[in-house]
Amino acid sequence: MWHDVLYGLLLGYGAAVPIGPMNLELIRRNLSLGTRAGLAFGLGACLVDFTMIVLVGLGAMVLLEDQTILRFVGVIGALILFWFGYQALSSKPSTRAEAGQSIKKSYLRHFGDSYILTLLNPYTLIFWSSIGSQTALLMSKSVHAFWWIAPSVLLATISWIVGLNAVLKFTRHKISARVMRGFNIVGGLILIGFGGYGLWHVFL
Repeated sequence: MWHDVLYGLLLGYGAAVPIGPMNLELIRRNLSLGTRAGLAFGLGACLVDFTMIVLVGLGAMVLLEDQTILRFVGVIGALILFWFGYQALSSKPSTRAEAGQSIKKSYLRHFGDSYILTLLNPYTLIFWSSIGSQTALLMSKSVHAFWWIAPSVLLATISWIVGLNAVLKFTRHKISARVMRGFNIVGGLILIGFGGYGLWHVFL
C-alpha cells in the first residue's frame, strides 16, 4: 500500500513541479488577476493529471503510441500555446479591484483554460506516455494499486498548486505593476517558445 502511495505522490509531483508552460501561466494569472485565478487555473491542470492516471489504469494510453494521433495533438497543443502566449503579451496587470471582478466573472473560465491547455500540451502527453507502461504494469500486479496511486497523484498535484499560490499570495503585494508587466512579457515569450519547439518537434 505505502509503496503505491509513494509512487503516486512521485508521479504527481513529477507532473506538477517542473517549471513549464503550465506553472508559468499559473504564476502569471496569479500575479495579474489574483490568487483565486491562479488557484482555479492550477486545479484545472490537477484534473488533467488525474484524468491521465485514470486513462493509464484503463489502458487507454496505448493510443499515444500512434504517431498520427501524437502529431495531431502536438500541432493543436502548439497552436494553443501560441494563443496563450499572445494573450500574456497583450494583457496588462490589473488592480486588486479589477482582479476581484475578473475572478467572479471567469472563475470557471480559468479552470477550463487550464484543462484544455494541459490536456493538449504535448509535454503532458510525453510525460504520461513515458511512464504509462510501467505504471500500468504496477497496477496490474495488484487490484488495489490503482485506488492508492490515483488519489496520491491528485493529492500531490493539489498540494503543489495550493502551496505555489499561497507563496504568491503573500509576496504579490511586494511586486510592482512594472514587474508584473515584465513577467507577462517573459511568460508570453516562453509560452510561444514552448509552442514553437513543440511544433518543430512534431515535424522533425
